[in-house]
Amino acid sequence: MRGFAHLGLLILLLIGIIAGVYLVTSGNLNFLPIAKNGEIKFVDYNNPSQEITSTYIPRVKVRLSAPWPFKTISSPIKDVTTVKITLAEDPKFSRNTKSLESPFDLTNKGQLIVDYSFSEATTSTKTNTKKTKKEEKPKGEKKVLYAKFESSNNKSKVKNATIKLLPAPDSIANLLLSTTAADLLPDEEFSVNLLARSDQAEANLFVAKLNFSKEFAEVTSIETSDSFISPSFFTEKKFDNSEGTISLVGGVPAPGYKTQGEDKVMAKINFKAKNNGLFDLQFASDSAIYRNLDNKNILDLKNGIKIPIGGVTVSPSPQSSDTESSTSPTPSSSPGEGGSTDGSTKGDGNGDGKIDLEDLSILLTYFGSSDLDENIINLDINNDGKINTFDYSGLVALLKSSGVIS
Repeated sequence: MRGFAHLGLLILLLIGIIAGVYLVTSGNLNFLPIAKNGEIKFVDYNNPSQEITSTYIPRVKVRLSAPWPFKTISSPIKDVTTVKITLAEDPKFSRNTKSLESPFDLTNKGQLIVDYSFSEATTSTKTNTKKTKKEEKPKGEKKVLYAKFESSNNKSKVKNATIKLLPAPDSIANLLLSTTAADLLPDEEFSVNLLARSDQAEANLFVAKLNFSKEFAEVTSIETSDSFISPSFFTEKKFDNSEGTISLVGGVPAPGYKTQGEDKVMAKINFKAKNNGLFDLQFASDSAIYRNLDNKNILDLKNGIKIPIGGVTVSPSPQSSDTESSTSPTPSSSPGEGGSTDGSTKGDGNGDGKIDLEDLSILLTYFGSSDLDENIINLDINNDGKINTFDYSGLVALLKSSGVIS
């Protein structure tokens, strides 16, 4: 019994520790950041052995921009009037200490954006996106900074923490093709698997645009019964043998889908061989995989495939897309750049004045949520105060009417 009592006390202690760091309540303002390109660890300032790590907390963001981080901190608390952030290189806050204070403007999502550099003894701040001082690039790279967060509300309280910034690879994702077809002859049928992979970050929208050599084979059907994407969230699934094109668009609502070191089947494409030659199937440049965290395109590698038909001596082998860059992906806009720009806001989840696939990714990020800001509320198509399947269907209809999908 004593062992159970000790276990119960330990559980309560852990819950208390976690609650003290993770929870944002009307009485306390405690930040637990995430990192887009790295890992953030918070350590209790008064008890450094108590370390808590997280990969996703909504509404709080940290972006690493080597060699120094760029921080965006926002809070859903309604009664916070100011927030003060103190940063230092020294745990005693006695050396190279920078303090930044900003009001929370609820009309602008209550943002305080901070650029900082201690090694050059220069600091620049952005309050509600207005830059006040230009930052000089620092020399070297810091791995550890110490921070204190203080909020001003009905029950003001200071939270001390240590922030450790650990560099990690950029989030990347792949689209691949595979087949077991060999020694094909005209009129024979074969299949190609469309595979997706995103090991480093959850993705919520997968866009595969394919071009194929229509003179050598034609599509007979597309199967998605074994796909990681639910049938109800396959937005587009079509092919055109006269043009030699295939388009597959499917989503996974928040928290999205993350692979564990292996490629997963998105769809199975069935073909029928037509003529002797080298059948070529490649990804188009407007293919994309959108990250659930920030709705950016993180597609890096696109491997097409070439398959000989009728005794051609070239063996089947994956081929990197001609449009592919060898560098890490730069976050890009939606492939549906011809989206609606008629001035209406319904369906425009990022406020860029158009409706495209990035907006669909944003909707999937907020799927099931009723906590909607000024842009996200535009994705509430049926105006019921939450994002659900009705809004998903409504946005798909808007994308079709604007020609982004068909």
